[in-house]
Amino acid sequence: GANLAPVANSTYRVNLENYVAAGHKLLIEGGEVAYDATQSPAYPSFRANVLHVASWASDNTGSLQRVAAQASHPIATLPNALPTTLPITYTGFGSEDSSAPAAPAYVVYNVNSSATNGGILVYDPTPEPQSAQIVFFGFMLVSS
Repeated sequence: GANLAPVANSTYRVNLENYVAAGHKLLIEGGEVAYDATQSPAYPSFRANVLHVASWASDNTGSLQRVAAQASHPIATLPNALPTTLPITYTGFGSEDSSAPAAPAYVVYNVNSSATNGGILVYDPTPEPQSAQIVFFGFMLVSS
């Protein structure tokens, strides 16, 4: 969510790293996670092993646009089809991050300000895309 220190607890980070190293699936959500992991205070191991991002780009990067090549990706189609554009309401630093994936992670929805940076990134070490091990929403989810 809007937490400005979402992964500050070292025990929490280590437990998440161990969890994904054991092959478990994870959905990460939050607009400050990539910044904290890559920029300040920076958690290189967590960034590499859990987020699978190469770098943080910016906050407030606008709506998310589905990458054309990912139109049939299960993240965009199952259980329901998502629209081509997902609006993001920016309310502060915790609202949205834009980050570049570290291969083999890839972008399913990019940010309006950069076609190569993601708002929704996927890390999937298996050949089946519907089995994505880690899905990273670089924005906070809010219920309406």
